[in-house]
Amino acid sequence: MDIGKWLLLFGASPSELGDLLVFSRARDARITSRVLAGEVVEVRLVIEGSPDAGDIEVREAEEDPPPRLAAFRDGEVVGYVRSEHHDDVSRLLAIGVPLSIMLTEERTMRILVNDPTERTAWLGEDGP
Repeated sequence: MDIGKWLLLFGASPSELGDLLVFSRARDARITSRVLAGEVVEVRLVIEGSPDAGDIEVREAEEDPPPRLAAFRDGEVVGYVRSEHHDDVSRLLAIGVPLSIMLTEERTMRILVNDPTERTAWLGEDGP
């Protein structure tokens, strides 16, 4: 189930929904640590429509709190991050590391750090 269904079924408050996101987290996924270690990680999405593969942007949807994480292309939603991965992906986005995120032919979201071997990819051109 996603956040919207939880809201309808349980009548949960925003803080309770946030707790459910943490509780339902896929503990074995370790998305944040794997991406930061330089791995390419693929995460299944709940797809909207029939989007083509290619670059996407992931950010909070414009919804009541807590909003779902949506995958956008050209301002249009192409999918949503599944609730079990919401907490990890949200944490990864909040860190601010430059990421490449794309939708694959298999309709998964592929996440990787932009050139993790280069110091400027992490700290900016001028460093700390």
